[in-house]
Amino acid sequence: MIAIAIANAILSYFGDGDFSTMFLNFIFLMSYALIPWTAINLVDYYVLRRGQYSVADIFDPDGIYGRYNPIAIGALVFAVLAESLSFRCITIRAPWLPI
Repeated sequence: MIAIAIANAILSYFGDGDFSTMFLNFIFLMSYALIPWTAINLVDYYVLRRGQYSVADIFDPDGIYGRYNPIAIGALVFAVLAESLSFRCITIRAPWLPI
């Protein structure tokens, strides 16, 4: 998210000065990362863990959840790359999409 915020600041600085356009682009860019992340969390909670979480282990790096889940990270990267095929903001778009 920090990288997206930095990219937005750079785009705003070199952009046309229209704050609303740049703000909408920022929201669109955030949604490209947050939607797959939310979907992964919902599937983990409702399907895999069936609503049973150990809150103490979430904050323990050596708990049952570990430091990170490589399968979830792979799913997130795959989802963001799949979304990038249709990436279209107001001023930025995938080069293969029609105008």
